[in-house]
Amino acid sequence: AYKRRWIALLMLSLSLMLIVIDSTVVNIAFPAIRSTFNASFADAEWVNSIYSLVFGAALITWGKLGDQYGRRYIFILGALVFVIGSLGTGLGSSIGMVVFFRAMQGMGGAMLSPSTLSIISSTFRGRERGIAFGIWGGTAGVSAALGPILGGWLIEYGTGILTESWRLAFLINVPIGV
Repeated sequence: AYKRRWIALLMLSLSLMLIVIDSTVVNIAFPAIRSTFNASFADAEWVNSIYSLVFGAALITWGKLGDQYGRRYIFILGALVFVIGSLGTGLGSSIGMVVFFRAMQGMGGAMLSPSTLSIISSTFRGRERGIAFGIWGGTAGVSAALGPILGGWLIEYGTGILTESWRLAFLINVPIGV
């Protein structure tokens, strides 16, 4: 049981990393997304904004539902929603479709995020809880810095994999999320 807690923390931290990176990577992918769909600035900005809007609006509700119906259940459901949203965003054939699936990613992130905190809180005690929260917070900070770097790298060097390399910034979430 002792070892399983730390493996759980690794999974929780990876999910947090996906959430934070995904919120920052779009800033780098924005010009390429706009170009792919020949979208106006306002239309393309929704790709970035809808994620944060849905995430922020649904965060408290999903935290409450996690307390009510089970943190683990909401966490797993949130991971599923996030992965489907990532796949849809990466494969989207129109700017509207990309915006829709970005909203789905935001909803999945809103389900995952409070679950990670409450699972850590209920899994760890005493000094270990402080260490676990420190790791969680450090993961958030590193991820915020890593998102633009990873996005830039994928867009720059991903053209050998996909002609529209910005799609990799979202499709990479699928195997990690699974």
